[in-house]
Amino acid sequence: MKRMIFSLFWLCSVTGMYGQITLKECQRKTQENYPLVRQYGLIEKTKEYSLANAAKGYLPQFALSAKASYQSDVTEIPIKMAGIDIKGLPKDQYQVLLELQQNIWDGGGIRMKKKQTEANAEVDKEKLNVDMYALNERVNDLYFGILLLGEQLEQNALLQEDLARSFRQITAYVENGIANQADLDAVKVEELNTRQKRVELASLRLAYMQMLSLLVGEKLPDEAVLEKPYGKKLFRQPVKYAGRN
Repeated sequence: MKRMIFSLFWLCSVTGMYGQITLKECQRKTQENYPLVRQYGLIEKTKEYSLANAAKGYLPQFALSAKASYQSDVTEIPIKMAGIDIKGLPKDQYQVLLELQQNIWDGGGIRMKKKQTEANAEVDKEKLNVDMYALNERVNDLYFGILLLGEQLEQNALLQEDLARSFRQITAYVENGIANQADLDAVKVEELNTRQKRVELASLRLAYMQMLSLLVGEKLPDEAVLEKPYGKKLFRQPVKYAGRN
């Protein structure tokens, strides 16, 4: 009983901690995480995690092994000498360099260097703007891809329910001589294909969630609820399967 109460408390805590994840929140956190995103080249590596590939159920053939962490421990020197106290490096390290240099005349070098620095800064600023735009695109593709895959999983569940009803109905028909075994076998095959498709969709959604976690810089729950902008359905078609009239 205690274990059940603890499990329920933990589940409520996790749900309350994350609530409903929003697109704007993901974009903001990704921009805050930009240094690590750039370091691991995630903008380029996530381009195949697109909304189009999510719609096709295509899993990008890309394995990313990257770990980012904040170090609370500092380097310790594993040497102890009598009478000498060698401490580890302080957690906050500062280096101060004071340099005084006076130029009488440099042939215009300082002015040219200043212009070059300003030009480089402008280029860096434009590059940052481009990167931020690309980041938002990647986040959008992942976010809406996850929503789309969620809708496909819902549709898959409805299809499985429909097939189960059809199986029971056709079984009764076979027993009464109205249908034959081939009709029942066709439904069995469709049920198997539908279950396999569900596994593929679930795996693809998990991959998209993991990639979104890397971009935002924190582990998002695999079953996290993403807010649907404007509350619209992204993907919903009539449930169909082979052989159905």
